[in-house]
Amino acid sequence: MNGLAVLRRRSRTRPMRRDLGGRLDPIEHAIELAPAPGTFIQDGACFSFVSRLEQVSAKIRDLIASNPARAIALYEAFLAGCAAKADELDDSSGGFGQFAHHLICSWIEARQASGADPNQMVDTLLAWMLQRFS
Repeated sequence: MNGLAVLRRRSRTRPMRRDLGGRLDPIEHAIELAPAPGTFIQDGACFSFVSRLEQVSAKIRDLIASNPARAIALYEAFLAGCAAKADELDDSSGGFGQFAHHLICSWIEARQASGADPNQMVDTLLAWMLQRFS
């Protein structure tokens, strides 16, 4: 199974974390809500839509130094949601594409911070690209 399919399956099947009080993990909850699944985003609304996505990304970015493994998992879930969203918006302005570029760069930073195998990272990136453009 290719990288993008794995990410999509993981984001659909992995339950959100809950703390001891039964509350949903706020970052995972934001990741699920931010892409507004099923809602088409017109180009005029894309700027504010991307701004909301950037707020979620910033929360994940804050975890890179202290918990890179968690940041990686969150970025992968977020990337899966954004990949699915790509067909549900008009990105004539290019803002969403630029955001996706920054999100992938942040995922790479988190992987580097964790000491993950760079060859595996390249394999994953290539698999995502082949899936998306084939």
